[in-house]
Amino acid sequence: MKKSLLIAVCLILIAGVTGCVRTYTITKDRVDLEVAGNQGVIYGTPPAPHKVESATRDIYAIDIELPTGEEIRKSFTKTPRNSQSGAQDKDVSGNAGMVLQEKK
Repeated sequence: MKKSLLIAVCLILIAGVTGCVRTYTITKDRVDLEVAGNQGVIYGTPPAPHKVESATRDIYAIDIELPTGEEIRKSFTKTPRNSQSGAQDKDVSGNAGMVLQEKK
């Protein structure tokens, strides 16, 4: 249990350091301020509506950016070096792969 918790915390810290995790605070208006109806009272008069200190609430948000399947597939595919630069090797230099044979 402790080992898996430690691994999870380490992964979250690594993701946060690399920029995959973004945290921020959002301030939104409260929508639960209007009290209507009998407030659950069956018999008698309902009590006075409760008072709320502030009309806004803070929401703490965490965004975790995960790669898509296509991005993962692209990272595993190998591209030849020549295709990246656009130039192709036309002449071979060195031993041309011949280790034990003489060059003809």
